Amino acid sequence: MSRLELRLRLSRRVLGGLMSLAVAIPALALAQAEGATGGTDRLDGAGGSGDRGGLEGNFRQVPRDAEGRLREYEPPTLPRPDMTDVRHARLRMLDKMTGQVETLEIDAGETLVEDRLELALRTCRVPVGDERGDAVAYLEIRDLREDAPRFTGWMFAASPALSALDHARYDVWVESCSTSSASGASGNE
Repeated sequence: MSRLELRLRLSRRVLGGLMSLAVAIPALALAQAEGATGGTDRLDGAGGSGDRGGLEGNFRQVPRDAEGRLREYEPPTLPRPDMTDVRHARLRMLDKMTGQVETLEIDAGETLVEDRLELALRTCRVPVGDERGDAVAYLEIRDLREDAPRFTGWMFAASPALSALDHARYDVWVESCSTSSASGASGNE
C-alpha cells in the first residue's frame, strides 16, 4: 500500500469521525439545553435518573381518572359570539398581474361576475349588536374557465389568510358585512 493510499484511508476515517461528531454534538447540546438528559450524557436511559434516563419531564402526562384509567381527551371550548345574518358584503379583489385592487359590493344570494371570476355570496354574518365587528362571509368563487368552484367556504375579515382563495391571478377577501351598502362604508379604503 502506498503512502498516498494510506493517507486517503486515514483522511476518510478522520472525515467520517468528524462528520458523525458534527451531527451528534449539536443534538446532544440541544437535548441538554432543553433538559432532556437530566444531567447525563446518554439519551438511552443508562446512567440517568429513573427508568427513562431523565426524559420524563419532556412529555406531557396523559390525563387519568381517580382509578388510574386513561380519560378521554376533551378539547377546550372557546366562547363563540352570537352572530346575525346581514344582507350586504363588501369584498376586495386584487389582480396580481396588474396590481389593481377593486372594491366589490354584493348582496346575499347574488352572483357577481368580475373579470374571470364568478363570485356568489351565500351569507354574511357579523356579531350581534356590532355591525363593524369581525365579518364572516360564506362565498363560492369559480373561475369562468373551470367547471368546479375554486373556493367554497367561510372567509373571515379579521383573518383573510385563514381561509383564502387559491388562484394564480386573483386574490379575494372580505372587508365588511352590513345591512345596507350605505352603512357598509367603513372608511378603510
